[in-house]
Amino acid sequence: MGIMPRWVVFDAYLYYDKPNVIQAAGGGWFSIWQAMTYHYGWLQNDYGQWDKIFEPGYVTGASLMVRRKTIEEVGMMKESFFLYCEELEWQLRVKQRGWRIYYCPKSIIWHKESASVGVESPLREYYKTRNAIWIVRCFWFRAILPSVFFHLLRFGRRFIQGKWGNALAILRGIKDGVLGRWDSCDSSKKLVCTV
Repeated sequence: MGIMPRWVVFDAYLYYDKPNVIQAAGGGWFSIWQAMTYHYGWLQNDYGQWDKIFEPGYVTGASLMVRRKTIEEVGMMKESFFLYCEELEWQLRVKQRGWRIYYCPKSIIWHKESASVGVESPLREYYKTRNAIWIVRCFWFRAILPSVFFHLLRFGRRFIQGKWGNALAILRGIKDGVLGRWDSCDSSKKLVCTV
């Protein structure tokens, strides 16, 4: 890393707990119009199609290697995100400071996605929705209406499926994301955009 002083973050291949099924090839991209993250290589069988170093839109927080100098310059990830998208928001700040982010395919991690909160839990739905809308609110405010509309469609889908808890969690996430609230029990706690 000495010859490339502005390289900052390296990320690994993430496999599900099944050999050769990719969760993320280093990271993915963020749709500002949907306020959603999408992983490169998600659920693909690994045939070597992601075996080259590249600069992804973001790298997943499940495995990061970061230079101390970057943290000293940019700061830490925001605790107010709690779950989901905290690494994305941090990396957007990192990139604004001129640092570069890379995917390293030789590093491999086996990872059980959402094992601690559940893949379709209301908790996951709330934080993924709220935090993604926070990011749009702070970095691309012009995209707030389309992203809210997209999440309202997600709310409708969960409602039609009879997943009431998930539907309500999405609705709360939309409201708190738009209002910039990071504690739905205490409306005085607001997100501060530091871009």
